[in-house]
Amino acid sequence: MRLHLDLPDNWIVDLEDVAHRIGVSATALKRSVIEGSARVLIIPESWLEAGGSRVTVHLYDGGWQGTFDGSGQLVAENVW
Repeated sequence: MRLHLDLPDNWIVDLEDVAHRIGVSATALKRSVIEGSARVLIIPESWLEAGGSRVTVHLYDGGWQGTFDGSGQLVAENVW
């Protein structure tokens, strides 16, 4: 999994990869984001001391958090 910068301030993570890790379908995750029942938090590289970026997705009573290095490579993740 990688974190890509498409345009300035537009971050892209593979929705199917995140949905699989949380245990839901990509369609259900996308619908939850649109409806506002899923929260997505992106902390950019400039805000982290370690020099990477972090993406957190909260869905119902579970979630996923991925930490990416400066090149966008996933280096750590946590699923709950």
